[in-house]
Formats: sequence, structure tokens, C-alpha cells
Amino acid sequence: MDTMPLSFVIFGAIPEALLMMYFGLTIIGIKPKPIKVTIAAILQGIAIFFIRKYASFGPHVIIASLSLCIITWLIVRVTPMQAFIASILSLVVNVLIEGPYSLAVQGITGLTYVEILSREWLRVVYFIPKLLIQASLIIFCVKFHFTIEEELNILKRLGNQFNQKL
Repeated sequence: MDTMPLSFVIFGAIPEALLMMYFGLTIIGIKPKPIKVTIAAILQGIAIFFIRKYASFGPHVIIASLSLCIITWLIVRVTPMQAFIASILSLVVNVLIEGPYSLAVQGITGLTYVEILSREWLRVVYFIPKLLIQASLIIFCVKFHFTIEEELNILKRLGNQFNQKL
């Protein structure tokens, strides 16, 4: 399908994997060790290189998600369920960021996605703002202690207060 240049693996795939793992784990309330996440991200970046090279468009997302889950579980040492939930949540947020971002950049620059992917350094530069958006989201979650567990507890308490007033 797509042979990613080494520059993109280093400056795109590995940082994206690192941010996805950090976000997914942070949002479910896990504070992973940076060295473990870094090692896992490097392995995921390498896996992405081969997945993108040999898998067709579409199935590559499922295969990449499975590898993210397995690598997170084995390297970061969380439970399989935690790795699965963290991977799915980070994938959903990644898609929610990448879709509008890609459309905006393509609309502003007039470049197609194929043109961007075909130019090695343009491909790297194209993804840097997306990575910064992801990093900002992680910083927000860490700074304000935002986790799904905490938010669900708040919603439960609000629901209980609402039911008591009725």
C-alpha cells in the first residue's frame, strides 16, 4: 500500500504512537512510565511501517489498532482490557483530530492527501501540527486531572442529585 520513508517513521509514526499511548492511558487514569511508553512507541512505529507497507487501506487501521493494543499491553505492562480501552479511545480521538485537520490543511493549501504523502518532508511537516494538537490534549488532561473514570463519577453524582430532587 504505502512505503513510508524513514523520516516519517521517526518524526511521524513514532511520535504519533507515543502520543496515542499516553493519551489513551492518561484518559483512563493510568500514569505510564515514560521509558516504557517510549520503547512501546518505537516498536509501534516500526510495526506501522510494515503494516502500511503490506496491508491495504482500511484493514491497516484495524491491524495497527491491534498492534497498538498488544504492544501497550506487553511493553507498558497494563492489563489487556486497559490496553484495549486505551487503544480504542486514542484511536477514536486520533481520527476525530485527523479528519477535520486533514480537510482544513487540504482546503487551505490546495494539496491532495496523495500529494502530501508522496513528498517525504511535506509529509512530515504536514503531521507536526496534528501531533501538537494531540500533545496539547494530553497536557490538558494531565493538568486538569481529566480521566473518564472521574468524569463518569461526576455524572453519576449529578444523576443522583437530580433524582433526589424529583
